[in-house]
Amino acid sequence: MIAETEIRINATGLFAPVIIKTYPWTQSYTTKTYLRLINTYSNYRNLDEPTRTLLFQAIANLIDQQYAGMITKSYLAVLFLAQK
Repeated sequence: MIAETEIRINATGLFAPVIIKTYPWTQSYTTKTYLRLINTYSNYRNLDEPTRTLLFQAIANLIDQQYAGMITKSYLAVLFLAQK
């Protein structure tokens, strides 16, 4: 996806060749903080309440039982710099 975006930007001919900067980072979540996070995502918010409750309980059980109550997620922020 990064390379495709670079190609699309460069193909416009409107900018100097794009410069890409990537910033990987990780974030650790307790079971409670992870459930709070995913509860803000629309794909979870759109579930009916009984389904969401069952799903969140299953996720909580997995994190607590398999990961000692803590998970770490990897993220990548991407910056595209293109001068006119």
